[in-house]
Amino acid sequence: MKLVRERTIVRLEQMYARELRTLDEASRKHLLIALEALTDMESWARMRHFYNLSFEEACALWIHAIDRLLPRTPAVS
Repeated sequence: MKLVRERTIVRLEQMYARELRTLDEASRKHLLIALEALTDMESWARMRHFYNLSFEEACALWIHAIDRLLPRTPAVS
């Protein structure tokens, strides 16, 4: 499980590199921890089965939550 979580963090770092570059190291680390927790399989299962969200509703909730957590995407220069 540790390896899976570590790989997820690396993937999140790649996916959100532009947004993460705007943060100091401690803030970046904390945001990655929050994103990993938010997007893990247990979170998905809870949304789908405990809260009975449809696939589309769960995806929309994830997108909204991630958008709220991430700093604004910097403009391309």
